[in-house]
Amino acid sequence: MNRRRGYSLIEILVVIATGAAMMGVALGLLGMLIRLEQASRREVQEETVMNRLADQFRRDVHAADRLAVASAPGVADLPPVWQFPLEAGHVVEYRAEQGELVRIERRDDKVLKQESFSLPAEARVSIDPAGDALPGIVSLRIAGTGIRPPGPAWRGARVDAELAKDRRFVKQKQP
Repeated sequence: MNRRRGYSLIEILVVIATGAAMMGVALGLLGMLIRLEQASRREVQEETVMNRLADQFRRDVHAADRLAVASAPGVADLPPVWQFPLEAGHVVEYRAEQGELVRIERRDDKVLKQESFSLPAEARVSIDPAGDALPGIVSLRIAGTGIRPPGPAWRGARVDAELAKDRRFVKQKQP
């Protein structure tokens, strides 16, 4: 009786094919997990930027007593500019530019602070009074243009704030 002391070529090929199939599935899953992680990171980053923008916008509107449009929206060469006068010579501007909203804080033509908030490329920005029903309310609206780039669809955002909220309980100086 002869005993076999090795594996046949077919047995070795079956083991190699099974291992290759398992490696292919593992690499496919790994690639999918990496793409999901990148998309999640991008969404968290956009959410963080939107939360920072909403907080800063509310603080600016609460400190201001009115909204002024410095340039006409829709002019091809100039981006829209919205200004919130805070006190004598102190103004906060918001400018909608390509893919970002820029906040500039000025005092007497000197820039005190400038920061940019990244927006999705297809986002449209508008800052308007909320309407006659809600006097003193200003809305920041960020909406998509309908052009959808690859990736998750942009849902848009709306931030409402009350003008001069921080000034309600401040004693006014008597002339």
